[in-house]
Amino acid sequence: MRWTSAARYAIATTLIAAAIPVFGAQNIPNSGQQITPAAPTDTKFEPLNPGLLDKPEYLAGQAVTSIVSPDGKTMLVLTSGYNLVNSSSGSLIAADSTQFVFVYDISQKVPAKKQVIQVPNTYSGIVFDPSGAAFYVSGGVDDDVHAYSVDQNAARSRWATAEWGSAFRLNRKQRELL
Repeated sequence: MRWTSAARYAIATTLIAAAIPVFGAQNIPNSGQQITPAAPTDTKFEPLNPGLLDKPEYLAGQAVTSIVSPDGKTMLVLTSGYNLVNSSSGSLIAADSTQFVFVYDISQKVPAKKQVIQVPNTYSGIVFDPSGAAFYVSGGVDDDVHAYSVDQNAARSRWATAEWGSAFRLNRKQRELL
């Protein structure tokens, strides 16, 4: 096998970078990435508050996936897990006990939460379509897919449930979304 000089340089750079220890960092297996407590300047932790009317102080848990739109201006954060909300008497508030998609505008220096979408059940799957005009969320135990598209009738950009036929089609023979 013949190696080009660019390939040799890339491999050498990768090996050198991998050999430089970062104090306090933890390696993420099979990714070549590290988690470090040394966050970039001006970074802040953003609690995932869905703004529930019944429990305004409630913070969602289990943020499992985040994705950025193809144009790099929108970030979606998906929760999946046990976001069960109880009233002060201890009874379950079923309408609030859902999963969430947090929609952030990341086109400016400081991300801004623009919308929170409640989803009955999710797993870890969320993806934008290539145009960025729609996104899809796996439905977890419900064995379905939730489709959302930009609501063109809204005064400001909002995501709404998409019509199945217009959003995508199902290849039933191979059980794939197209």
